Amino acid sequence: MSTRSENTVTINHPIEKVHKAYSTKEFWEFITTNLSPEPGEVNEFTTEEV
Repeated sequence: MSTRSENTVTINHPIEKVHKAYSTKEFWEFITTNLSPEPGEVNEFTTEEV
């Protein structure tokens, strides 16, 4: 059975800085290694300019 969770976070930085951070492989590697309940890894990372 699945559950749904919704969270709201206030980030006190300019949107450009947040977007830049979210657009890096290093950011997602840090998240998966340090902030997940079980350490994971980034198997693939690509960026696409919109």
